[in-house]
Amino acid sequence: MEFQPVLLAGGVSRRLYPLTEATPKSLLPVGNRPLISYQLELLEKAGFKEAIVLSPESGSDKVQKFLKNTYKGSLATDLVVFDDLLSTTAALLKIKDKIRHDFILISGDLVVDPSFIHKILDLHRVQTATVTVLLQKQKETQSKPIKTRKLDFFGLDKSKNRLL
Repeated sequence: MEFQPVLLAGGVSRRLYPLTEATPKSLLPVGNRPLISYQLELLEKAGFKEAIVLSPESGSDKVQKFLKNTYKGSLATDLVVFDDLLSTTAALLKIKDKIRHDFILISGDLVVDPSFIHKILDLHRVQTATVTVLLQKQKETQSKPIKTRKLDFFGLDKSKNRLL
């Protein structure tokens, strides 16, 4: 494969608290399976043979236990643990030496058909893009905004349909 998958196995999710108090978000059951199992299966069905799994330190022991003892798929996984306070960008910088070529970063809560991965990668190739990002508008809520420590900022050039 010309792309290398990196899976974000998120830790504590404030929006899902108290469900994530003792269980990382990636291991919460959805349809009697841990959420991360859907992403691993997605990558297998899309034809990937290996993936880097990024996990914050707070849930890494449980994610590691799942990958070693429970996961029975064919995908070879390399678990990389990062400090809970690091941003996604900083966590990616931590694995820069493991990235051998273009990579696809997959959120730990993405559940889609495997053909979708091929379509988004084909779009990336056709556009000869440096970066391709899938975004979704969040619904307005009545709850208080969540305070964050660090933010990554992106801009969208609508005229060229490019991420800045």
